[in-house]
Amino acid sequence: MDEFQDDQDGIRYAPLNEIDFRKTFNGFCSLALLSDDMYLRMQAFNLQIVDQWTSELEYHVLRKYFDEEKTPEEAFFLNAQSQMWIMAVYEVLRTWRQRAKYVEDHAKAGTLQDEINNLKKDEGSFHAGKEARIALLEDAANDGQIVERIARDRKRLHIAFRRIEAIRMNLAKHEERGKKDSIAHMPGYGRINMWCGSLDYELAVGRNILGTVSRRDIADSIRSLADNEDPPDDESLASFDAFMKGAN
Repeated sequence: MDEFQDDQDGIRYAPLNEIDFRKTFNGFCSLALLSDDMYLRMQAFNLQIVDQWTSELEYHVLRKYFDEEKTPEEAFFLNAQSQMWIMAVYEVLRTWRQRAKYVEDHAKAGTLQDEINNLKKDEGSFHAGKEARIALLEDAANDGQIVERIARDRKRLHIAFRRIEAIRMNLAKHEERGKKDSIAHMPGYGRINMWCGSLDYELAVGRNILGTVSRRDIADSIRSLADNEDPPDDESLASFDAFMKGAN
């Protein structure tokens, strides 16, 4: 499963001045439904802003590390900031997946209009969130390809989300993904990546070390969504899932 492991021998990160941070926002918004939800769109924009600021901090930490030949004090704040950003990304993507299933289920059942009518019932006051949801559902009802677009985007996101989900479980719950009451290996401990300054967090399943995942890896995977490339085939996704289980 070498294709899923980290390439530790080559430079795989663009220099800071070559990163197009607009693609962070555009990557999120390339997912069906997300760009139609003003509140999720706001969260995506917030993540873009913090992504750029944290990327600058990562390179600052790396420069100081080389200059001082020791871990700079700023690395502790970077660790805290990185973990919070990863958790926030997870929550936006988890919400999108939940929203996508909600629309997909109604579309397949032919009940989108019923749901719209139910939300339009007058409760005596204006509800901004409901109005936004109605607009989203109306757009979905008029999109004859919405089920197919959701399925395609779920596949496009699959590998990135599984990695985010796994490292989030490690950082936030100190457990392994899908293993209740398990004990994560070195949760929250990160080492400075010598190419980009982002902190590498170890991703392990039981005794199997799968590699590392950094905040920068996650940010790059979100930016890559903006290119709207075709998703991996089912065989590749199944192979990746086996890899993430620690299969030999």
